[in-house]
Amino acid sequence: MKNIIVQNLRNLEKLDSSEQRVLLFLGSYFVGENPSLTALSNKVGMHFNTAKKAVAGLKKKGIIK
Repeated sequence: MKNIIVQNLRNLEKLDSSEQRVLLFLGSYFVGENPSLTALSNKVGMHFNTAKKAVAGLKKKGIIK
């Protein structure tokens, strides 16, 4: 499966709440896309810097590239 949520189902409990929200939107709303941080933070409804830290955390943990 190509869905990012299904691929990382076992890692969900290890993520922060902001990382979980970003991952949820990447797996449901932005399927197969690489959105900008501005578009992602607007759609998720969180501050730009919080979304930036969440994406950086997901990259550090190897969930997104």
